[in-house]
Amino acid sequence: MAAGRNQAVPLGPGRLQRVLREALMLLCVGITVFLLVALISYDINDPGWSSSGSGGPVHNLVGVTGAWIADVLLSLIGYVAFVFPWLLFLLGLHFYRRMGRGDEDGEAADIAPAIRGIALLVVVA
Repeated sequence: MAAGRNQAVPLGPGRLQRVLREALMLLCVGITVFLLVALISYDINDPGWSSSGSGGPVHNLVGVTGAWIADVLLSLIGYVAFVFPWLLFLLGLHFYRRMGRGDEDGEAADIAPAIRGIALLVVVA
């Protein structure tokens, strides 16, 4: 019976690291949903960065803030803005899966091509 208690338990990420990892993922999911709803419910008559609106009620489901953010994203990078929330979600998923493995150098090398790709996508748009 005592032999069962002597089995080694593999060490994993600590509780704080797991909580931070999950919080980062939830933050990315929340921002992704916010951006997608703001972009999908964009209305040209809402007040935003490129126009003052028609003076009527805001039609964007996220409100004035969503109208502004959607207007800025669509004005600067066009329809590529609809890809941006998904890239943010994938970035959060990447960090969720990678954090806690103890391979910080490999993690930075893993994410560098993705960041360069996103930057290139924004510049080309």
